[in-house]
Amino acid sequence: MSNVSIDELGLPMRELQFEFLISTVVFRKILTTFICSEYLVMIEGHKFKFALICLPLQELDMILVIDWLFMNNILINYG
Repeated sequence: MSNVSIDELGLPMRELQFEFLISTVVFRKILTTFICSEYLVMIEGHKFKFALICLPLQELDMILVIDWLFMNNILINYG
């Protein structure tokens, strides 16, 4: 999740004792040590608990991993 979105939502961040190296298609590799743990998201009436990795992004609010979407039978209608 972007640091801007985390600030806007007032979510508590905590620093980890290790680093995440995130590789994305659009951006370069991103290094971070912060997460927001136990964030609840409701999709189609179902609650999902996330540990959000905090990323210094500006163009995106949140990235959901395709594996997670598939495992939870989430279909996104882009139309």
